[in-house]
Amino acid sequence: MKVIAALAAAGLFLMAAPASADLVSPEALAAQSDPKATGGVHFTALLHGLPMDADASFTAQGFPDDAQGRVNVRFEDDSLSFTGDVTCYTQMGNFARFSGVMDEPTSQGTHFRISVMDTGEPGDGIPPDTITVIRSSGVSIQDCEMGGPANRPVEDGNLQVHE
Repeated sequence: MKVIAALAAAGLFLMAAPASADLVSPEALAAQSDPKATGGVHFTALLHGLPMDADASFTAQGFPDDAQGRVNVRFEDDSLSFTGDVTCYTQMGNFARFSGVMDEPTSQGTHFRISVMDTGEPGDGIPPDTITVIRSSGVSIQDCEMGGPANRPVEDGNLQVHE
């Protein structure tokens, strides 16, 4: 009892958790607070100025120098489709940009950068979410802190930028 009184006098307070409370490790708590974007969407991409149906599914999270995630992008012309690992992630409010390396480089690129904007839940009478997918052989595309906006409207599905 004297220890508790001494702690209280020093301005240090202990909070007791109920016996049934789940304990969370510092690593798990840090993982929960990482910025994150997820989604599965259908959109019309512009490739070399030509419209093309596309589907993208992704999970990306972390920070520019400590990111993780996976993307799967399928284009109407399957030879342009790719999967890859996220190596860079940045987020500002409801906007996220992430980049990485394709699993199987093709003549159309070795790296990708994806920008997404979450405008809310589909069907709420607000503008649709937006996405932009860029493929490149250039190393500079790996930098997720640079790049343009997400400007292709999501036609089906949903993406979320978790704040």
